[in-house]
Amino acid sequence: MSTSRLRRRRDAARVLKRFGRVDILVNNAGKGGGKPMLDLTDDDWSASIELNLMSAVRLSLACVPHMRMHRFGRIVNISSLAAREPIPHFAPYSASKAALINFSKNLANASFMLPQNDPASNPHQPPNPPN
Repeated sequence: MSTSRLRRRRDAARVLKRFGRVDILVNNAGKGGGKPMLDLTDDDWSASIELNLMSAVRLSLACVPHMRMHRFGRIVNISSLAAREPIPHFAPYSASKAALINFSKNLANASFMLPQNDPASNPHQPPNPPN
């Protein structure tokens, strides 16, 4: 398991220890670039994907089991207009934010594919409100 994944799990565990549950997660990390496309290195791409996409993926996946257990949870992933309309000199940022939109949709769709005998999977059942 990567150190980043372990770090996100520890972050979620600290929140759970302090507050007892996670009802709402807002992933708002983001940083652009500023290099011409042909000057980008693998490190530029990796850093952008790590911050703009993978931090949200890891933290979301660390929180989802707890949200399901409490039968309530919302995840808000902040993307960017650059995800749909790329901005010159921000190719890694635009690509990683587009991937975040795709991840968000896949995560939402996954919640409707849970086994039907799982009460957390019924979107028509009112959720338990936070305490």
